[in-house]
Amino acid sequence: MIPTSTCFKLSNETKKDYAVSVLAVLAPFRYNVNNLDGPKIHSLFNVMTLKMAVHDSFDQLMLWFEATQTLHRYVVLRSLELSRNSCN
Repeated sequence: MIPTSTCFKLSNETKKDYAVSVLAVLAPFRYNVNNLDGPKIHSLFNVMTLKMAVHDSFDQLMLWFEATQTLHRYVVLRSLELSRNSCN
């Protein structure tokens, strides 16, 4: 789930920088950020369950999803650095 504090009511530059990176991850999916504000913020559609190492890689933008030709289907890609240091 994406917490409200990730994108709204940000109090300092560090939080704003983090929000920008989160929004950069969501942008390729054409996700409407307005859906993150209000009752939909805690929707189960926002949930991903990941192992800690995979979560860290995703958080560091070393692992990402790219859309395929099929609606709502993605391929998982990873950076070259992550390829060398696999996150089993």
